[in-house]
Amino acid sequence: MIVGIVTGVLVWLAPTVWLPVSAGVTVTGLAVALYGLWQSRQA
Repeated sequence: MIVGIVTGVLVWLAPTVWLPVSAGVTVTGLAVALYGLWQSRQA
């Protein structure tokens, strides 16, 4: 979960040239983090 959040933050701070890519990776990282959190709550 933490890895996804850290990845999202790092990519969000990437140069504006990579904004479309960083936005996609940020959403993916946050989705993975939320999925991990949801799975831990289901256990």
